[in-house]
Amino acid sequence: MSLVGIFPFNQKFSLFTRAGLYSWRLKAAVSAHGLGSGSDTESDTDVGLGIGLSYAATEKVDFSLEFNRYDTEGSDTDFLGAGVNFKFN
Repeated sequence: MSLVGIFPFNQKFSLFTRAGLYSWRLKAAVSAHGLGSGSDTESDTDVGLGIGLSYAATEKVDFSLEFNRYDTEGSDTDFLGAGVNFKFN
């Protein structure tokens, strides 16, 4: 779940920020011939933050580029994404 703030520069470009919580689950399993096997599962809820830029190509089509950082158990996971949004009215 995220909250997004949109800050328009003009009719074409907007800056947006994102802050929210996300839930994750990690499951690992290992098996070695003759030595046995084992598995472990971890899960938690952590914070995610992001920033991006949006360009309105037309009234119905936006292009976006965004960077998000997710804090997971003492390390960070970074995500760089690009998107196209279509508006249907």
